Amino acid sequence: MTQSLVAFSPGQGMISNKEFLEKIIALVNSNQINLARKQSRGEVTYYYNIPCAFDIEVSSFYYNGEKRACMYIWQFGILNWVTYGRTWEEYITFLKAISAVMCLSKEIKLICYIHNLSYEFQFMRDFMHIEEVFATQPRKVVKCYNKGIEYRCSYKLTNMGLARFTDSIPDIKHGKL
Repeated sequence: MTQSLVAFSPGQGMISNKEFLEKIIALVNSNQINLARKQSRGEVTYYYNIPCAFDIEVSSFYYNGEKRACMYIWQFGILNWVTYGRTWEEYITFLKAISAVMCLSKEIKLICYIHNLSYEFQFMRDFMHIEEVFATQPRKVVKCYNKGIEYRCSYKLTNMGLARFTDSIPDIKHGKL
């Protein structure tokens, strides 16, 4: 895993991604993380019952008169920890590691929320092998699946922008700035 990747948690400071993955391994092995069971059409799927979110920041520019955009940082939050990186290659490497550590598969999944998945999916699809997509219309992605991680759109779930959604949560410490 790339050395530049670190994980941090408010009040607990920064740790290396190796230490972060070791903490996840310890939690999985100690059975402190619950798995929710879902059965549909005879197939059983287990979902990790933990908070998880992903976000990218994008910059747009003109190149030869054509408007372009690229991701310049990504953040992946799980439990109370956030890890981040600068490139899609780092994210793919991180996904492989977290998938292996948590034994993610078609039968054991981690749900990861992305606010406005439709927008961020347009960047993700070029760098990740997306195995399944559910969309209500072209370019209106509600959920997609990759390497045991099921990305879901929290905007579609709440029907609120991020600022309004965080304002609606009582006792929230950090809202949308």
